[in-house]
Amino acid sequence: MDDNEDAWNDPQRMEELARESAEDDDAEVYLTEPELTYTDDMDYSFGEYLESKGCNPQSAEEGANMALQGHPNLEVTGNTYPQVWPTDTDNNHRRAKLFYLGGSKGWRVTFSDGRGDVNKTVIDYKKSDMGSDYYDQTNTAREAFKTAFDWVDGGNKKKKH
Repeated sequence: MDDNEDAWNDPQRMEELARESAEDDDAEVYLTEPELTYTDDMDYSFGEYLESKGCNPQSAEEGANMALQGHPNLEVTGNTYPQVWPTDTDNNHRRAKLFYLGGSKGWRVTFSDGRGDVNKTVIDYKKSDMGSDYYDQTNTAREAFKTAFDWVDGGNKKKKH
């Protein structure tokens, strides 16, 4: 790769470089895209909040998308910070709020049972050997959203058949 180090943290630039290499037969490149994008129809606009904290909003969305698999009855919402709600609020009163702690500190997930906040946990930023902040932000976001989704989904009072 004849580009600077910043390209490793820019998903769009990495995709362009991969496509150029594949077209030039310079390398074997495998580009994959998820068959389903679970977050496409969701109502949220917390990108500005994440950017102000030093998180790439696209990495958070990709992390949320990966974590949403297997949780069809949940939605992500929020105008400032991400919130997780069940789609069936009559049978599930659980909620979760996610706060990005900035830099390489990770996420705080706050759990609510409908009467108020009942607990919270911190998902630490996980630095990998991949060398990409984008990769690390995505995986840390996936873990934070998975924690939130598991909590909210666990409050579903309807029996699954």
